[in-house]
Amino acid sequence: MDMRARVSRNGRVRIPKRLRERLGIRPGQILDFEEEKGRLIARKIVEGRWVIETRHARRPWEVIVEPDPERESLVVVTAHAVWESRDE
Repeated sequence: MDMRARVSRNGRVRIPKRLRERLGIRPGQILDFEEEKGRLIARKIVEGRWVIETRHARRPWEVIVEPDPERESLVVVTAHAVWESRDE
């Protein structure tokens, strides 16, 4: 699956549609960018919710939870496996 994108003159990058759909990135979504070991990492900012990074079956996962005030607990909204490159 080709996941490449060209950076425009003004620094814009179009996230491939398949990746946007798989990660639930919608128009207006705020992303947080950071550099980690020479890689650009983008994470969704989900207001009122928390993104928890964990591992399951030796693969990284992101779990999004939000508070449930009535039960005084956290509720899982969604969870998905995080793609890792194999060139590490």
